Amino acid sequence: MGSEMCIRDSNQGIKNIGERNAAMQQMWYIINAILVVFLGVEAVVDYRHRNISAVCAVTVLAALAACNLICGNMGWKDILCGMLPGAFIIMLSVMTGQAIGSGDGLVLMVIGAAGGVYVSVMALMFAGTIAAVMMPVLLMAGKVKKKSTIAFIPYLLAGYVGVILCG
Repeated sequence: MGSEMCIRDSNQGIKNIGERNAAMQQMWYIINAILVVFLGVEAVVDYRHRNISAVCAVTVLAALAACNLICGNMGWKDILCGMLPGAFIIMLSVMTGQAIGSGDGLVLMVIGAAGGVYVSVMALMFAGTIAAVMMPVLLMAGKVKKKSTIAFIPYLLAGYVGVILCG
């Protein structure tokens, strides 16, 4: 009789773990949806005006970090580590006199708070690769000049979507 309760308890535990994993998976979809909408809006703003709303970015960063903490998707150390690549870009922005936009770093911090360091670095690598491929095309087409500033957040959006699709 004691072993039956143990089995029932074990099965209940497995059921609870399965329910928890399903809930975490659903929250992962919600976090990705929020992040893609945020990136889409900021990509349009960056393209049109070459700046972003820092208040909006910090608000989304805090909300996504809280979702990850509450749902147990990531711990606070994972979130902070995920934000490091963005913090590094902001540091480069300050050191280069805004040659690299600090808004790009802030948006990368949001990506890191949502997905962790791997997602943040991979999105940045994809974005850089896409931008490197597109710049010669845009230069030859006369859409940009050699010393033009470019909106990088649209590339971060493409890089993040690439990370989601490639796993």
